[in-house]
Amino acid sequence: MMKALRLVGSRQLMERPVRTTITICGIALGVSVSIAIQAANVEVLKSFEQTVLAVAGRATLQVSGGELGLDESAIAPLRQHPAVLAASPVIQQGASVASGPHRGKPLVVMGLDLLEAADLKGIRVSGGQESEPSFDALLAPGAIFIGKRLASDWGLRVGSRLDLLVGTARHSVSVQGIVESQTGMPSVWESMAVMDIAAAQARFGLVGRLDRIDLVTDPARPVGDVVEELQATLPPALIVSRPSRRNAQVERMVKAFQLNLVTLSAVGLLVGLLLVYNTVAFAVVKRRREIGILRALGMGRGQVCALFIGEAALMGLVGGLVGSGFGLLLARGLVSLLSRTVSELYVPVEAAAGVWLTLPAGSLLEGGLVGITVSILGALVPSLEAGRTAPARALAPGEYEVTQEIRAWPLAWTGCGGLLLAGLLALPGPVQGLPLFGYASAFCLLVSLSCLS
Repeated sequence: MMKALRLVGSRQLMERPVRTTITICGIALGVSVSIAIQAANVEVLKSFEQTVLAVAGRATLQVSGGELGLDESAIAPLRQHPAVLAASPVIQQGASVASGPHRGKPLVVMGLDLLEAADLKGIRVSGGQESEPSFDALLAPGAIFIGKRLASDWGLRVGSRLDLLVGTARHSVSVQGIVESQTGMPSVWESMAVMDIAAAQARFGLVGRLDRIDLVTDPARPVGDVVEELQATLPPALIVSRPSRRNAQVERMVKAFQLNLVTLSAVGLLVGLLLVYNTVAFAVVKRRREIGILRALGMGRGQVCALFIGEAALMGLVGGLVGSGFGLLLARGLVSLLSRTVSELYVPVEAAAGVWLTLPAGSLLEGGLVGITVSILGALVPSLEAGRTAPARALAPGEYEVTQEIRAWPLAWTGCGGLLLAGLLALPGPVQGLPLFGYASAFCLLVSLSCLS
């Protein structure tokens, strides 16, 4: 009997290659979007963690005051602590180009003590032609130093002028040098801009304010003990933490953003589910006479149901495996777009476009399982209907049309009720910052429109 089921199922799949291919492509599309977003999210967070470590340089601790920053007077007692070898003030400003061919492009401006940046941050500032900039050029009020890669991409050189938009204020600065890594290896600093801390404070209206203070502590002292000692001497509003802790903060910050992307990928899977439903339902209609003959020959309800579910599961497996491979290719382009969006909305992220991403070994298996699950869910209703079909009714002409007319009104009322429920679910606010009711409203809207159609 199982051999007969395989023969019947394979014959049906091969006789309708176009419909089968479209269904597999629909499943593959949903799986590929899901896999791509998952891979891109992991890559962006990994890139941000590398950015945090690169910007921190030799710093083992950071003192911050939250979004409001902290007063620069806090640096004096930190430098006097015996376990602190160096304390470096930092200002980080998000800006965008206000004019010119690169108008609207984001730019991260770091305010540092340039006299000690080479030692603490591992960067080198050159004034052009590999020469060191003069002391006056380093500390000039409107001087800015552009990362090597950014200068190459934007066609900037020493003497070029930039109009930057920070908040609602417009600032004109002059490129006085190029920033690159001391090791010669690619670095996140090559895609940023650097200013002297005092010049940045004066230019951006932050005199007396800092975003954070990077600390280099004595390696002979346990970092945990130093944190406790420093925290006891500082005001309660200031927090002493390791640089890596910022990565956890950003993960919480972009959680809602990433949840939106995951929800959008679920819509792709829903499209695949509907395609499977339509494909299997159409197959049931076309094969009602065949189903009646098979039932008359002794095939049970469960075997008929298993026939259609097995066909759907096979299409889901193929679509899931194809989608997993295509998702990796899709993630290469998605990671660049996602990095740019996160950089503009949240924090600077440096992720090279077109890089080959690595997925966990289980991702291929996961894609196959997702494809099979979605296909079985989509095929479940028409498969059960096929199993419940009595031989006499299956062979009777016009019986299917009568059945569908009876079902039309319940589906229509379900669709209208779903639209009303979607409107009601759109009214409540977010739950712990997540628009859960909004997601439920969107789901009800999709299901309602499907029922109406």
